[in-house]
Amino acid sequence: MVALLNPEESVMRELTIMTRCQERGTPLFKHLMNGAFAVWICNGKELKVTSILRPPFLMKTGSPGQYKGYTVDVLDALAEANNFTYSITPEQDGVYGVKDDKGNWNGMMGQLVSKLKGVGGVVKTNFKHQVVLANGISCYHLVLELESLKADLAAADLTVTDARKMDVSFTSPVFHSSNRILVWRPQVPPHNGLVVLFQPFSGDVWVMLMVVCMIVGILLAIINRYSPSEWSKIPEPEDKTNSRDSFTVNNALFFVHTTVCWQGFKEAPRSPGGRFLTSMWMSFVLFMITAYIANLASFLIARTPDKPILPFKTFHQMELQSDVAYGTKSWDNFLQRSNDPVLNRLHFISRSDPDNLFETDEEGFERVKSYQGKFAAIMEGHVADYFAGRDCSVMVVGERIDPTEQAIGCSDATLCSELSSSMNKVPLKDLRQKWWPNNCNSEPLSEFLNKPEVTLLTPARPLNTIDLSIAFILLLLGIIVGVIMLLVEVYLARKKAKKEGPIKLKTTNGDNALTEGTEEEKAPIAEEC
Repeated sequence: MVALLNPEESVMRELTIMTRCQERGTPLFKHLMNGAFAVWICNGKELKVTSILRPPFLMKTGSPGQYKGYTVDVLDALAEANNFTYSITPEQDGVYGVKDDKGNWNGMMGQLVSKLKGVGGVVKTNFKHQVVLANGISCYHLVLELESLKADLAAADLTVTDARKMDVSFTSPVFHSSNRILVWRPQVPPHNGLVVLFQPFSGDVWVMLMVVCMIVGILLAIINRYSPSEWSKIPEPEDKTNSRDSFTVNNALFFVHTTVCWQGFKEAPRSPGGRFLTSMWMSFVLFMITAYIANLASFLIARTPDKPILPFKTFHQMELQSDVAYGTKSWDNFLQRSNDPVLNRLHFISRSDPDNLFETDEEGFERVKSYQGKFAAIMEGHVADYFAGRDCSVMVVGERIDPTEQAIGCSDATLCSELSSSMNKVPLKDLRQKWWPNNCNSEPLSEFLNKPEVTLLTPARPLNTIDLSIAFILLLLGIIVGVIMLLVEVYLARKKAKKEGPIKLKTTNGDNALTEGTEEEKAPIAEEC
């Protein structure tokens, strides 16, 4: 019960009331609030409590107006210790409290904050006497009715912030929380057989490898066709090793395949352009095979079969991987406020894709379950623990970041002081175990991660085109130089043929004949003397 006296009234009258009631043993607390004297009588008072429906803090029971949860148990213990009753009214908008530009609070904070501007302002007087029965003792008070004061307490997972403490008093903390990561509980990976042989390279590298194989094979066939010094220009009677067809399109593609597999080959190109291209191609193959074997070994060593695989254990490890998407609530920006650059990057990465954001904790929990290891939700630790304790398909990982305190907000500092003094009588640890049980019967996270059958996701990752860019640049250089050398060779052969004129060839009947021909037709044929 609140008794407010206008400072303009007689102070002696207030002191008389206080003395009279104190002599009878009624606990009284005097508090100066915006120029008005306030007297709190806690004994036997019914307090109005505003809260928010959020499991497990406050949940509805089957009966109308009846609630259960962590907040209810805390209030019951405080009510027993301080001899008061209470009634809970959930905040309809589900808002904890944000101050606007004009300094007005909404949500639960708005229910607590009372702007006392003096008589005739927000506060209006009621000059009637009211009898207050406390331990059978009558005390007469001059009552001022407060228009904006709608609740005495705000009891929920209300975070204590500097902005809120400027306008509202808080009890000692009733709960401690932080932000953590809700992930899909690691499962034993399925046997993928020979799929592991394709993991060292990313998909774009495999596609590029097939494309360059086709390009190099076709270029070798073109060089063989047009170069004056290639195998195709040898006369058939002089081709004793059957090498004329070594670099047709079919054989050139087969040559490329055999060199990739290190299976050897029958003939190598004879022309300068063909040999330069082949040299760069074999260097490219050497780089690719070395990178493939090294990365395949890391996959085989790190990813032991028949073991559950955790994607990451910490926020920093989560930032280094890209296999598992992650996000936060769309309005939560604690990652951006952090001084840790890694957490700042997590903020921008998570918001680079709008699909990673969710509006409610329940939505984030359902997304973690439905994505089955491909999504992680960053949320308040106590919320994540609540989901993980009731659904064994998920678990909580990550160090505790952005620690916060949750406390009960009061409309008056003296009331908060009285409640804080009896907070040691509230079994907070037992209540935490009651409302955050571990129904999965699993070990704590540290023990679970240290078990021999659990391993972290391998640090090995498929190599992409950027990682292998040097090899592709080297091959591109070989292709360009090989083509240029072919063009130069053909040009010089034609120029030489025009300068030398007709040459003498041997006919089939043994007679000599003069013919005109290009250098590419004459070069491989030796003139018989």
